[in-house]
Amino acid sequence: MYSVSAAFLEAIRNPIVQYDLKGTIGTQSFTKENVLSGSFKIDNQCSDDSEVKIGTVYIGQLQATFIGMDLDRYTILGKDISPQIGVLLANNTYEYVPCGVFTVQEAEWSAAGLTVKAYDKMALLDKACSLSTTGTLYQLAKTACMDCGVVLANANFNNFVNGGQKQFAMFPNNDIETYRDLISWVAQTAGCFVTANRQGKIEFRTYTQTKSDTIDSYHRFRSVKFADYVTKYTGLSCVDIEDETTSYYRVLPDDGLTYNLGSNPILQYADKDNDRQNVLTALQNIQYVPFQITTVMNPAYDLGDVLELPGGLGDATKKFCITKFVLKMRGGMDLSGAGKNPALATARSKTDKDITGISKNKKDDLIQYYSFTNGDEIIIGDGETKTIIDIRYTAIKKAVAILDAEILLTADTTVDDITYHDAVGTIKHYVNETLIQDYYPTEMWRDGDHILHLLYYLHIDAGTVNHFESTMKMEGGSVTIKVGGVKACIYGQNLVASDDWGGILRITEEVPMFAMKKMTVQSATDSAAVTCTVPEIIAPVDEADLFSMKKLQFESVDDSIDMIAIIPNRKTESGVLRITEDGNIRKVDS
Repeated sequence: MYSVSAAFLEAIRNPIVQYDLKGTIGTQSFTKENVLSGSFKIDNQCSDDSEVKIGTVYIGQLQATFIGMDLDRYTILGKDISPQIGVLLANNTYEYVPCGVFTVQEAEWSAAGLTVKAYDKMALLDKACSLSTTGTLYQLAKTACMDCGVVLANANFNNFVNGGQKQFAMFPNNDIETYRDLISWVAQTAGCFVTANRQGKIEFRTYTQTKSDTIDSYHRFRSVKFADYVTKYTGLSCVDIEDETTSYYRVLPDDGLTYNLGSNPILQYADKDNDRQNVLTALQNIQYVPFQITTVMNPAYDLGDVLELPGGLGDATKKFCITKFVLKMRGGMDLSGAGKNPALATARSKTDKDITGISKNKKDDLIQYYSFTNGDEIIIGDGETKTIIDIRYTAIKKAVAILDAEILLTADTTVDDITYHDAVGTIKHYVNETLIQDYYPTEMWRDGDHILHLLYYLHIDAGTVNHFESTMKMEGGSVTIKVGGVKACIYGQNLVASDDWGGILRITEEVPMFAMKKMTVQSATDSAAVTCTVPEIIAPVDEADLFSMKKLQFESVDDSIDMIAIIPNRKTESGVLRITEDGNIRKVDS
């Protein structure tokens, strides 16, 4: 949190807070009268929306519409904007807080004024990286900043794990393309995140448990949300690039999330196990409750600030960390903290641990694929929605994969031998049970046979196990997809294949409509049970009736028994479960 006076904090808590805005664009000054009301906004984050991250290098953004200024429309691009927000104190003076340094990247002139979009100095790190050297983490970070023309705010890395004078080198086979990639790996090795500070310098910051401020329920407004769990990490995995395996590290009790470092090119040499364990030690500071609130605008708040939120829906005994903010003049301030539920993520975290060793199936130039074929006939009636594609896939490195599918289907829109209209099929894609928004392929069919082709690009994070599902909803008719009518695959580089079944069974039960006339129902319950039935082994027996062999001479009698073993097969995503003649269940290749 930016250092402000006690009078400033007292003014923020007043029922009515008066703000002022001023700053410079290039060499020209502006005041709040030069900014269109409601147009000034700054947003930034240090983590994505799914969980608390280290090694993040997000770019902050400023948007505003300026009016009444004599600005050259052809030279505005590339100029720096340095805004300051002031709060009126009890002594009738303003105390100003600097809000960063942003470089104009987009400018649009209109009747309303000059609308600009500007990015902070983190954007300057998006420069092709040519650095290939050894040094301490601080030396690597400082060299990267110097090469990009920005200033490193930290004087040293002594307060970060793996900091100090320890020497590091980058593994030659890495995916570093820009200096921002390099800074990200350095920050991950130091167990922290990176942001551009208020002076426009690149600053490494660590997560802490030290409280920065308290916001009571009176000063929390709309959009208040609190999770009922604490995000914490007790495991860590990292890819060993040279032997293409993944190593797992933990603290006890191992009952939290597993953090995936991916293929960190700095954590690859002699003392790598100790270095990685140090990163896990830094992650122990992350014990926060995810939240989302809108509160009084306080320009002193920074990314990584730890809040206490007592009263109302809050909990005074827990810590809440700001991982994202949106500051709006005349619109308050949106604060949120990311996080994931360790209880719900346990199954997936343990799956991440099982990634160990499967990267042996990955080659940098080899395209891996996951395929899917429907084992049962799929009938989708009018108004119904059913799953048509279901694939799980894994990536060791960050990758872009392609879904390619062809579906043979038969449409039926006929009523009394007359086709009145076309049937409409709408496809929706889900990744990890989350709907992909604003992309719903739709087809229209007459009676008869048709081919549906689907294509989609998937962006995959490193070291993750993911689930892709496609559903089809029918309107105005029905479709039938025969067994084997769906041929789908997800393919791309940096994917890996595992021979092991993941232990996941998806079970669907359809309950038809039924009437409950003259009944008052308070509640309804249902239950599901899974049993494994092994066929009983029965010894074959061949019975022969008595017969007479009078007056016959023979030396011997031969008989034979022909047996056909009917062995049920069960097709799975990664192979075949076969019940063998000895009554055991074994998995063989597809």
